[in-house]
Amino acid sequence: MWRIYFLFQLFCFLSGHADCETKPHPLGEPVSVLGPTIIEKSKNKPEDDADVIKKAIDGKVYAPIAQLIGERTLAQRLAINIAYGKLAKENISDSINNALFNSKHDGSERRFYNGFFLQLPVYLANCFYDSMNNWIDWVHLSIVCTSSVTRLTALRKGYLDAFGVEITKDIDKFDAGKDVLNVMLDPKTMRPDSGTDDKLLDSQVALIPDSTDKCNSNDLLNFMASTSFDQIRNVSNKWIAKNKNADIVDNFRENCERGYRQEAYKRIVRFARDPYQYFSEEFKLGYELDSRNSRAHEYLVISRSEIDLKDIIKRYNDQYSADIIKEVKGNADKNAYQALLAAVLVGNAG
Repeated sequence: MWRIYFLFQLFCFLSGHADCETKPHPLGEPVSVLGPTIIEKSKNKPEDDADVIKKAIDGKVYAPIAQLIGERTLAQRLAINIAYGKLAKENISDSINNALFNSKHDGSERRFYNGFFLQLPVYLANCFYDSMNNWIDWVHLSIVCTSSVTRLTALRKGYLDAFGVEITKDIDKFDAGKDVLNVMLDPKTMRPDSGTDDKLLDSQVALIPDSTDKCNSNDLLNFMASTSFDQIRNVSNKWIAKNKNADIVDNFRENCERGYRQEAYKRIVRFARDPYQYFSEEFKLGYELDSRNSRAHEYLVISRSEIDLKDIIKRYNDQYSADIIKEVKGNADKNAYQALLAAVLVGNAG
Protein backbone atom coordinates (compact mmCIF):
# COMPACT_ATOMS: atom_id res chain seq x y z
CA MET A 1 0.00 0.00 0.00
CA TRP A 2 2.93 2.36 0.52
CA ARG A 3 3.54 2.60 -3.23
CA ILE A 4 -0.03 3.84 -3.69
CA TYR A 5 0.45 6.24 -0.81
CA PHE A 6 3.58 7.87 -2.23
CA LEU A 7 2.11 8.14 -5.74
CA PHE A 8 -1.00 9.69 -4.24
CA GLN A 9 1.09 12.20 -2.29
CA LEU A 10 3.00 13.09 -5.47
CA PHE A 11 -0.28 13.62 -7.32
CA CYS A 12 -1.48 15.86 -4.50
CA PHE A 13 1.73 17.88 -4.49
CA LEU A 14 1.61 18.45 -8.25
CA SER A 15 -2.12 19.07 -8.59
CA GLY A 16 -3.14 20.75 -5.35
CA HIS A 17 -6.36 18.75 -5.57
CA ALA A 18 -8.99 19.62 -2.97
CA ASP A 19 -9.40 16.00 -1.90
CA CYS A 20 -5.72 15.65 -1.12
CA GLU A 21 -5.73 16.57 2.54
CA THR A 22 -4.83 13.01 3.47
CA LYS A 23 -5.51 11.60 6.89
CA PRO A 24 -3.06 9.50 8.95
CA HIS A 25 -2.27 6.19 7.27
CA PRO A 26 -1.97 3.28 9.71
CA LEU A 27 0.45 0.65 8.47
CA GLY A 28 -1.31 -2.00 6.42
CA GLU A 29 -4.45 0.10 5.88
CA PRO A 30 -5.71 1.53 2.58
CA VAL A 31 -5.00 5.22 2.01
CA SER A 32 -7.82 7.38 3.33
CA VAL A 33 -8.68 10.68 1.67
CA LEU A 34 -11.74 11.70 3.68
CA GLY A 35 -10.93 10.01 6.99
CA PRO A 36 -13.02 9.16 10.05
CA THR A 37 -16.51 10.21 11.01
CA ILE A 38 -15.55 10.35 14.70
CA ILE A 39 -12.70 12.48 16.04
CA GLU A 40 -11.72 13.71 19.49
CA LYS A 41 -13.48 17.02 19.80
CA SER A 42 -15.52 17.10 23.02
CA LYS A 43 -13.88 18.43 26.18
CA ASN A 44 -16.60 17.02 28.43
CA LYS A 45 -15.47 15.21 31.53
CA PRO A 46 -15.98 11.42 31.43
CA GLU A 47 -17.99 11.73 34.64
CA ASP A 48 -20.46 14.09 32.96
CA ASP A 49 -20.85 11.79 29.96
CA ALA A 50 -21.30 8.80 32.27
CA ASP A 51 -24.13 10.65 33.99
CA VAL A 52 -25.81 11.27 30.62
CA ILE A 53 -25.66 7.56 29.83
CA LYS A 54 -26.98 6.51 33.23
CA LYS A 55 -29.93 8.87 33.01
CA ALA A 56 -30.70 7.63 29.49
CA ILE A 57 -30.58 3.97 30.55
CA ASP A 58 -32.66 4.64 33.65
CA GLY A 59 -35.18 6.49 31.50
CA LYS A 60 -35.11 3.81 28.78
CA VAL A 61 -34.24 6.31 26.06
CA TYR A 62 -31.37 5.53 23.75
CA ALA A 63 -31.00 8.54 21.47
CA PRO A 64 -28.71 10.35 23.99
CA ILE A 65 -26.44 7.29 24.21
CA ALA A 66 -26.30 6.95 20.43
CA GLN A 67 -25.53 10.65 20.04
CA LEU A 68 -22.76 10.48 22.62
CA ILE A 69 -21.16 7.42 20.98
CA GLY A 70 -21.18 9.24 17.64
CA GLU A 71 -19.28 12.16 19.17
CA ARG A 72 -16.66 10.35 21.28
CA THR A 73 -13.58 8.42 20.23
CA LEU A 74 -12.87 4.96 21.58
CA ALA A 75 -10.34 6.37 24.04
CA GLN A 76 -12.98 8.75 25.35
CA ARG A 77 -15.61 6.01 25.52
CA LEU A 78 -13.29 3.77 27.52
CA ALA A 79 -12.73 6.62 29.98
CA ILE A 80 -16.51 7.10 30.19
CA ASN A 81 -16.91 3.40 30.94
CA ILE A 82 -14.54 3.68 33.91
CA ALA A 83 -16.44 6.71 35.22
CA TYR A 84 -19.73 4.90 34.66
CA GLY A 85 -18.51 1.93 36.68
CA LYS A 86 -17.87 4.18 39.66
CA LEU A 87 -21.27 5.79 39.26
CA ALA A 88 -23.46 2.75 38.55
CA LYS A 89 -21.34 -0.02 40.12
CA GLU A 90 -21.34 -1.94 36.82
CA ASN A 91 -19.91 -1.35 33.37
CA ILE A 92 -21.87 0.19 30.53
CA SER A 93 -22.15 -3.10 28.64
CA ASP A 94 -23.88 -4.81 31.58
CA SER A 95 -26.31 -1.92 31.96
CA ILE A 96 -27.07 -1.88 28.24
CA ASN A 97 -27.55 -5.65 28.19
CA ASN A 98 -30.02 -5.44 31.05
CA ALA A 99 -31.84 -2.42 29.64
CA LEU A 100 -32.19 -3.85 26.13
CA PHE A 101 -33.00 -7.40 27.22
CA ASN A 102 -36.73 -7.48 26.60
CA SER A 103 -39.24 -8.23 23.87
CA LYS A 104 -38.89 -4.78 22.29
CA HIS A 105 -35.21 -5.27 21.52
CA ASP A 106 -33.14 -7.98 19.90
CA GLY A 107 -29.56 -9.08 20.38
CA SER A 108 -28.29 -6.98 17.50
CA GLU A 109 -28.94 -3.78 19.44
CA ARG A 110 -27.06 -4.99 22.52
CA ARG A 111 -24.17 -6.24 20.38
CA PHE A 112 -23.97 -3.01 18.38
CA TYR A 113 -23.92 -0.66 21.38
CA ASN A 114 -21.48 -2.82 23.34
CA GLY A 115 -19.06 -2.99 20.42
CA PHE A 116 -18.28 0.69 20.82
CA PHE A 117 -17.00 0.16 24.36
CA LEU A 118 -14.42 -2.52 23.54
CA GLN A 119 -10.79 -2.09 22.55
CA LEU A 120 -10.63 -2.68 18.79
CA PRO A 121 -8.57 -5.93 18.97
CA VAL A 122 -11.00 -7.34 21.54
CA TYR A 123 -13.97 -6.25 19.45
CA LEU A 124 -12.48 -7.95 16.37
CA ALA A 125 -11.82 -11.06 18.45
CA ASN A 126 -15.45 -11.14 19.60
CA CYS A 127 -16.66 -10.72 16.01
CA PHE A 128 -14.37 -13.52 14.90
CA TYR A 129 -15.48 -15.81 17.72
CA ASP A 130 -19.22 -15.26 17.23
CA SER A 131 -19.00 -15.56 13.48
CA MET A 132 -16.84 -18.69 13.42
CA ASN A 133 -18.14 -20.58 16.45
CA ASN A 134 -21.80 -19.87 15.86
CA TRP A 135 -21.45 -19.77 12.06
CA ILE A 136 -23.50 -16.60 11.90
CA ASP A 137 -21.91 -15.10 8.79
CA TRP A 138 -18.65 -14.47 6.92
CA VAL A 139 -17.45 -11.64 9.19
CA HIS A 140 -14.59 -13.72 10.62
CA LEU A 141 -13.33 -14.39 7.10
CA SER A 142 -13.74 -10.76 6.08
CA ILE A 143 -11.58 -9.69 9.02
CA VAL A 144 -8.64 -11.93 8.15
CA CYS A 145 -8.97 -11.51 4.36
CA THR A 146 -8.63 -7.72 4.67
CA SER A 147 -5.89 -7.66 7.30
CA SER A 148 -2.13 -7.92 7.29
CA VAL A 149 0.44 -8.56 9.99
CA THR A 150 -0.17 -5.45 12.12
CA ARG A 151 -3.89 -6.02 12.51
CA LEU A 152 -3.65 -9.82 12.54
CA THR A 153 -1.15 -9.69 15.40
CA ALA A 154 -3.53 -7.41 17.30
CA LEU A 155 -6.38 -9.83 16.57
CA ARG A 156 -4.40 -12.75 18.00
CA LYS A 157 -3.66 -10.80 21.18
CA GLY A 158 -7.25 -9.58 21.46
CA TYR A 159 -8.53 -13.14 21.11
CA LEU A 160 -6.19 -14.40 23.82
CA ASP A 161 -7.20 -11.54 26.12
CA ALA A 162 -10.91 -12.08 25.49
CA PHE A 163 -11.12 -15.88 25.57
CA GLY A 164 -7.94 -17.07 27.27
CA VAL A 165 -6.95 -19.32 24.38
CA GLU A 166 -4.87 -18.94 21.24
CA ILE A 167 -7.05 -18.25 18.24
CA THR A 168 -5.41 -21.05 16.23
CA LYS A 169 -6.37 -23.61 18.89
CA ASP A 170 -10.01 -22.65 18.53
CA ILE A 171 -9.72 -22.77 14.75
CA ASP A 172 -8.37 -26.33 14.94
CA LYS A 173 -11.72 -27.46 16.38
CA PHE A 174 -13.35 -26.87 12.99
CA ASP A 175 -12.98 -28.76 9.75
CA ALA A 176 -14.16 -26.04 7.39
CA GLY A 177 -11.57 -23.40 6.70
CA LYS A 178 -8.97 -24.25 9.32
CA ASP A 179 -6.24 -24.80 6.71
CA VAL A 180 -6.88 -21.35 5.23
CA LEU A 181 -7.25 -19.53 8.55
CA ASN A 182 -4.20 -21.16 10.13
CA VAL A 183 -1.91 -19.98 7.34
CA MET A 184 -3.25 -16.42 7.54
CA LEU A 185 -3.04 -16.30 11.34
CA ASP A 186 0.27 -18.07 11.88
CA PRO A 187 2.89 -15.42 12.83
CA LYS A 188 5.41 -17.21 10.61
CA THR A 189 3.22 -16.91 7.51
CA MET A 190 1.17 -13.76 8.16
CA ARG A 191 0.65 -11.38 5.27
CA PRO A 192 3.14 -8.47 5.36
CA ASP A 193 1.78 -4.94 5.54
CA SER A 194 3.44 -3.89 2.30
CA GLY A 195 6.03 -4.77 -0.31
CA THR A 196 6.19 -5.94 -3.92
CA ASP A 197 8.59 -7.98 -6.04
CA ASP A 198 8.23 -7.75 -9.82
CA LYS A 199 10.58 -10.70 -10.26
CA LEU A 200 7.91 -12.99 -8.80
CA LEU A 201 5.02 -11.78 -10.95
CA ASP A 202 5.20 -14.38 -13.71
CA SER A 203 5.49 -17.35 -11.36
CA GLN A 204 2.68 -16.02 -9.19
CA VAL A 205 0.39 -15.30 -12.14
CA ALA A 206 0.87 -18.96 -13.09
CA LEU A 207 -0.62 -19.94 -9.71
CA ILE A 208 -4.02 -18.41 -10.52
CA PRO A 209 -6.19 -21.50 -11.06
CA ASP A 210 -7.61 -22.73 -14.33
CA SER A 211 -8.79 -25.98 -12.75
CA THR A 212 -10.06 -27.34 -9.43
CA ASP A 213 -6.77 -29.12 -8.79
CA LYS A 214 -4.82 -25.88 -9.01
CA CYS A 215 -7.30 -24.16 -6.72
CA ASN A 216 -6.66 -26.76 -4.03
CA SER A 217 -2.88 -26.49 -4.23
CA ASN A 218 -0.87 -25.43 -1.20
CA ASP A 219 1.24 -23.15 -3.40
CA LEU A 220 -1.84 -21.09 -4.23
CA LEU A 221 -2.94 -21.04 -0.58
CA ASN A 222 0.47 -19.84 0.59
CA PHE A 223 0.51 -17.14 -2.08
CA MET A 224 -3.00 -15.87 -1.37
CA ALA A 225 -2.67 -15.99 2.41
CA SER A 226 0.90 -14.77 2.90
CA THR A 227 1.53 -12.21 0.15
CA SER A 228 1.06 -8.46 0.54
CA PHE A 229 -2.08 -6.92 -0.90
CA ASP A 230 0.17 -4.73 -3.07
CA GLN A 231 1.69 -7.79 -4.70
CA ILE A 232 -1.65 -9.56 -5.10
CA ARG A 233 -3.04 -6.49 -6.82
CA ASN A 234 -0.09 -6.46 -9.24
CA VAL A 235 -0.49 -10.18 -9.94
CA SER A 236 -4.22 -9.69 -10.46
CA ASN A 237 -3.65 -6.85 -12.92
CA LYS A 238 -1.12 -8.87 -14.89
CA TRP A 239 -3.43 -11.91 -14.98
CA ILE A 240 -6.31 -9.75 -16.23
CA ALA A 241 -4.17 -8.21 -18.97
CA LYS A 242 -2.96 -11.66 -20.00
CA ASN A 243 -6.52 -13.00 -20.12
CA LYS A 244 -8.13 -10.26 -22.22
CA ASN A 245 -9.67 -8.38 -19.30
CA ALA A 246 -11.37 -11.44 -17.85
CA ASP A 247 -12.80 -11.08 -14.34
CA ILE A 248 -10.37 -12.68 -11.90
CA VAL A 249 -13.05 -13.03 -9.21
CA ASP A 250 -15.23 -14.95 -11.66
CA ASN A 251 -12.20 -17.10 -12.44
CA PHE A 252 -11.93 -18.16 -8.79
CA ARG A 253 -15.68 -18.75 -8.71
CA GLU A 254 -15.50 -21.00 -11.78
CA ASN A 255 -12.36 -22.96 -10.92
CA CYS A 256 -12.66 -23.35 -7.16
CA GLU A 257 -15.28 -25.54 -5.55
CA ARG A 258 -17.88 -23.59 -3.65
CA GLY A 259 -16.75 -23.30 -0.06
CA TYR A 260 -14.15 -21.77 2.19
CA ARG A 261 -11.21 -21.46 -0.19
CA GLN A 262 -13.29 -19.96 -2.96
CA GLU A 263 -14.81 -17.42 -0.58
CA ALA A 264 -11.44 -16.50 0.93
CA TYR A 265 -9.69 -16.10 -2.43
CA LYS A 266 -12.49 -13.95 -3.85
CA ARG A 267 -12.41 -11.66 -0.82
CA ILE A 268 -8.63 -11.31 -0.83
CA VAL A 269 -8.52 -10.39 -4.52
CA ARG A 270 -11.47 -8.02 -4.25
CA PHE A 271 -9.88 -6.19 -1.33
CA ALA A 272 -6.41 -6.09 -2.87
CA ARG A 273 -7.72 -4.61 -6.12
CA ASP A 274 -9.96 -1.93 -4.56
CA PRO A 275 -10.35 -1.78 -0.77
CA TYR A 276 -13.11 0.80 -0.75
CA GLN A 277 -15.17 -0.99 -3.35
CA TYR A 278 -14.87 -4.08 -1.17
CA PHE A 279 -15.97 -2.17 1.93
CA SER A 280 -18.82 -0.54 0.02
CA GLU A 281 -20.12 -3.89 -1.21
CA GLU A 282 -19.82 -5.40 2.26
CA PHE A 283 -21.69 -2.48 3.78
CA LYS A 284 -24.53 -2.95 1.30
CA LEU A 285 -24.77 -6.68 2.02
CA GLY A 286 -24.91 -6.07 5.75
CA TYR A 287 -27.29 -3.13 5.55
CA GLU A 288 -29.67 -5.19 3.43
CA LEU A 289 -29.29 -8.14 5.85
CA ASP A 290 -27.85 -10.62 3.39
CA SER A 291 -28.07 -13.99 5.14
CA ARG A 292 -24.31 -14.67 5.05
CA ASN A 293 -23.20 -11.08 5.61
CA SER A 294 -25.84 -9.68 7.94
CA ARG A 295 -23.35 -7.96 10.26
CA ALA A 296 -20.85 -6.78 7.67
CA HIS A 297 -21.93 -3.13 7.87
CA GLU A 298 -21.94 -3.22 11.67
CA TYR A 299 -18.37 -4.51 11.80
CA LEU A 300 -17.24 -1.80 9.36
CA VAL A 301 -18.99 1.02 11.23
CA ILE A 302 -17.45 0.05 14.57
CA SER A 303 -13.96 -0.83 13.37
CA ARG A 304 -13.48 1.98 10.84
CA SER A 305 -15.34 4.95 12.34
CA GLU A 306 -12.02 6.45 13.47
CA ILE A 307 -10.07 5.44 10.35
CA ASP A 308 -11.87 5.96 7.05
CA LEU A 309 -15.62 5.55 7.40
CA LYS A 310 -16.16 8.73 5.36
CA ASP A 311 -14.35 7.11 2.43
CA ILE A 312 -16.60 4.05 2.68
CA ILE A 313 -19.72 6.23 2.78
CA LYS A 314 -18.61 8.19 -0.29
CA ARG A 315 -17.81 5.05 -2.28
CA TYR A 316 -21.15 3.53 -1.28
CA ASN A 317 -23.03 6.62 -2.40
CA ASP A 318 -21.12 6.81 -5.68
CA GLN A 319 -21.36 3.10 -6.40
CA TYR A 320 -25.07 2.76 -5.67
CA SER A 321 -26.29 6.29 -6.49
CA ALA A 322 -27.41 6.61 -2.89
CA ASP A 323 -27.38 8.98 0.05
CA ILE A 324 -26.87 6.51 2.86
CA ILE A 325 -26.70 9.12 5.62
CA LYS A 326 -30.01 10.65 4.56
CA GLU A 327 -31.57 7.20 4.37
CA VAL A 328 -30.28 6.09 7.75
CA LYS A 329 -31.21 9.36 9.44
CA GLY A 330 -34.73 8.86 8.14
CA ASN A 331 -34.88 5.58 10.07
CA ALA A 332 -33.19 6.84 13.23
CA ASP A 333 -36.42 7.07 15.22
CA LYS A 334 -37.43 3.46 14.49
CA ASN A 335 -35.28 1.74 17.10
CA ALA A 336 -32.09 1.92 19.16
CA TYR A 337 -30.04 0.20 16.45
CA GLN A 338 -30.97 2.66 13.71
CA ALA A 339 -30.39 5.59 16.07
CA LEU A 340 -26.82 4.46 16.71
CA LEU A 341 -26.10 3.68 13.06
CA ALA A 342 -27.21 7.18 12.09
CA ALA A 343 -25.20 8.83 14.87
CA VAL A 344 -21.94 7.12 13.89
CA LEU A 345 -22.34 7.62 10.13
CA VAL A 346 -22.93 11.33 10.75
CA GLY A 347 -20.28 11.50 13.48
CA ASN A 348 -18.71 14.73 14.64
CA ALA A 349 -15.85 15.22 12.19
CA GLY A 350 -17.85 17.60 10.01
